Amino acid sequence: MLTSREDARQKLVAVTLELVESQGLGGVTVRAIAEAAGVNIAAISYYFGSKDALVEAALDAALAHAVGDADVILAKLDDAPAETLKELFGYLFEGALRYPEVTRARLGAGAAAAPAPRGFAEMMKRIAAALAANVGGLGKTEAARRVARAFSAVLFPSYFHHFFEELRVLGDERDRARYVTEIVEELLAPAVSPGGVEEVNAAPRKSPRPRAKRRRLG
Repeated sequence: MLTSREDARQKLVAVTLELVESQGLGGVTVRAIAEAAGVNIAAISYYFGSKDALVEAALDAALAHAVGDADVILAKLDDAPAETLKELFGYLFEGALRYPEVTRARLGAGAAAAPAPRGFAEMMKRIAAALAANVGGLGKTEAARRVARAFSAVLFPSYFHHFFEELRVLGDERDRARYVTEIVEELLAPAVSPGGVEEVNAAPRKSPRPRAKRRRLG
């Protein structure tokens, strides 16, 4: 039995997330939410105003939880960057695979302006700044590109899991752990110049001096 307004709201949020994951965003109905929560349909309007507002609140809560957990993990970034990033991307990767419908719904089109996705973007910028400051020869632009590739690698399998099933990869925990390790190794690798030399050790090239023209005698 629901005992308070907050209990009722939390119950509706939890049930809505379960339905989004099991039915997909388009399959969530007011009746299904009410039946699963054990309340009448009017309760949804009473506590949230509309079904759309409830779904938005539920998705925001899910991603805010993930961002909060990520912030706790990232607190160790300066002391142990490799292990921290492995833990972070492992957490995000497993979460996205476990809840692919919720991940797609919250990070999909139209979600970028919501508070939780903005928090997700801040997390990405924080990692990029740390890379630019600590990886030898790595500029801000390349650091941002590396972070973009890393998050794409983590989130893409939850969007198109059937592609990876055909490849027979990422199906077991050890394989996924190795996948995350490779992502982090690329993030932390020293920057390399176009010529294949680590930029941190590469000496600047000197422009060749133009040869003086010989004067013809006679």
